[in-house]
Amino acid sequence: MTKRGSSFEQMVYSIYKNLSSRQVDAKVSMNQWSDGPDGRREIDIEVIHSAFGSHFRTVIECKDWNRPVDIKAIDGFHSKLIDLRASKGVMVARKGFSPKAKRKADRYGIELKVAGFSREMIEMGMNNIPIGIRKLRTEKKAAIFCLKKERLKGSILDTKATQDAQEAIDWSKAIHISAKYNLILPIESDHPAAGLFENVDRFIPFKLLVKYIPDILPLNFMERLDINNSSLCLHMTEKYLFGYHHDFPEAIQLSDITDKRTQIILPIKDLSEFGGNLREYKDPHSFPNFGAQNILMIVVLDDFDSQQTVLYQRIVD
Repeated sequence: MTKRGSSFEQMVYSIYKNLSSRQVDAKVSMNQWSDGPDGRREIDIEVIHSAFGSHFRTVIECKDWNRPVDIKAIDGFHSKLIDLRASKGVMVARKGFSPKAKRKADRYGIELKVAGFSREMIEMGMNNIPIGIRKLRTEKKAAIFCLKKERLKGSILDTKATQDAQEAIDWSKAIHISAKYNLILPIESDHPAAGLFENVDRFIPFKLLVKYIPDILPLNFMERLDINNSSLCLHMTEKYLFGYHHDFPEAIQLSDITDKRTQIILPIKDLSEFGGNLREYKDPHSFPNFGAQNILMIVVLDDFDSQQTVLYQRIVD
């Protein structure tokens, strides 16, 4: 049974929904009631996920108070977690927690987080995070797919298979994952694509890509593919932008009280509306304070259709 939630709960729900979007087995729900030993208990946000054949339940409590959360709220939440047999408890507040509440939560093993729009967090004295943006546009895509030779060592380039596989690949997903894990490499003169395709200057080694997207192609094709000698080939243009996360008015921030880790969600599908706030540079080495640990580098892909990107940054006071 659902209940009516607040705008703060909606914000926290959107954060966890986004964080869980890349976990296939994670289910995030909001505003639920669940039976406990003494009657129904109210759940603001619930995350269910599976690992090693077991199901885990995380219960998230939202506190949109105009003052720090006190120790009584921690005690009440701990009681709820016991009733619901939750695997983990997280309390998210807009105005933080009292010192006694922090100590009690630490003893109970309850995670404490502060959430809000980034502009609100900065007003509360939290760090304004510098952000470097690498904006990529894919101008051309091609592929080299080699099939395993039967009874012989090595592989052969299969034109028909290459054509079929190129149509089956989710290019946006492949490029996005490759950019995230720095798998997009420059093509050297001895690479097969250098003489096979015109205007192609980068490639993604297929053997690295399948580590992150094992099901990128149909299984019956993957079984015949020589992944060590196959690659996706690209021609990409890029530009670099620098700014701060307060330059994104709708940025949402979730900060962990214990380990100082901050998770930020930026609505960056169309960066043009932030053009007046961000400055363009020829390369990241030209950024102010390049090399500093607190600069958050992200990749934006023009051909990746995503409303939001989740960013992770560890801030050391």
